[in-house]
Amino acid sequence: MDKSWQFEHANMQVYSEYNQFYLQFVSRNVLSLGNDGGFRFDNNGDNNTRWRTGVTFDYHWNNHLTLNSGMEFEKRRIENYNLFKEVSVTI
Repeated sequence: MDKSWQFEHANMQVYSEYNQFYLQFVSRNVLSLGNDGGFRFDNNGDNNTRWRTGVTFDYHWNNHLTLNSGMEFEKRRIENYNLFKEVSVTI
């Protein structure tokens, strides 16, 4: 979400965003242990989230001076990376 307002000598912006990130690394002979595998997050990345929201306000005193102010809140949750071993079945 991104919303802006224009006033005679000022402008204001309110924003908010949410995202979830999950990345899995696959490697042959992971860590030189002789097995294929890699790294992945606990719980399939369900708890890897970021939420950020804030507001900014600019007041234009004249052509040479602008007062900028604002505030932002961000909350992040992350999971641990785990080493996993690929299991393959040959028939």
